[in-house]
Amino acid sequence: MVVEKHVREAYTRLDSERTFDVIRSLPLHSKLILISLLNVGDTSIQSSRLYGIYKGVCSQIGEQPLSYRRFHSLVSELAIMGIVSRRIYNYGRKGGRISSIKLLSSINDIVKALSDDPLLNDIIEI
Repeated sequence: MVVEKHVREAYTRLDSERTFDVIRSLPLHSKLILISLLNVGDTSIQSSRLYGIYKGVCSQIGEQPLSYRRFHSLVSELAIMGIVSRRIYNYGRKGGRISSIKLLSSINDIVKALSDDPLLNDIIEI
């Protein structure tokens, strides 16, 4: 007999598999952004600080980092997919706009999906 618990478990498993497939199909620089977020962990980080980490990850594999504008665009795409959370804080004249970014997907799911890429396997750190 199928009960509500079974349905919830199946839904969780399907969501995990969907996340896995989406991450595996991402372009290289989106994956590099996710690796940068893995280095931060479960906490949120300002986009400008994340960009600095991203540039370091790019240099580890000899890849040229994207411009900040393109980086911000890729973060927005990851937020639309539900992989990361992006909140924008507006401090007006006093401090401008600040984006705060945090992983929404399970760290284990992200690591599992990124580990399949031989180029990225060596730089994934938890």
